[in-house]
Amino acid sequence: MRRILPMAAILVVVGFVVGASAQDAGVAKQVDALLGGIEYVPEAKEWTALGPEAAVVLVSIASAPDERPSRRARAISALAYFPNVQNRAFLETVAGDTKAKTVLRRKALRALSHAYKADATAFVKGFVSSEDKYLREAAIKSLADIGTPEARLVLEQRLKVEKAAFVRQTIEKSLTR
Repeated sequence: MRRILPMAAILVVVGFVVGASAQDAGVAKQVDALLGGIEYVPEAKEWTALGPEAAVVLVSIASAPDERPSRRARAISALAYFPNVQNRAFLETVAGDTKAKTVLRRKALRALSHAYKADATAFVKGFVSSEDKYLREAAIKSLADIGTPEARLVLEQRLKVEKAAFVRQTIEKSLTR
């Protein structure tokens, strides 16, 4: 009898792990399907329906250098629907990685503003003076989406010194919202 109980416990644990792996594989397949479109952009409810396991898959895809940049970028964008401490740290790391592709950094800034709203202001505003004009534009759009008085003040101050015409236009448009 003593041998049966530990063996039964092992079988339950193994069954749970195998079941969890099968579930994770199912989630990974669903994430893959949602990321597979080119023009189709999944809605928040589609992402959140997958549960928090989807965020683990998304971080894995976003972190994989052998994945297409467009797929990595879409995974980063989707992390906005899974706000938590770990995902925020991941997004901030990607945004701050000067060796990462600009598209990934831009998407990380946009995801941060979407997921964390005003709480992302302090981090995002650090990018409005980036040497990369496309990264500046993403930061400006992110601050415009945040929309707080502090974010608006940052935009007004940047407008005074911004040299890139399209970035100036983005700021001006953002300030008329």
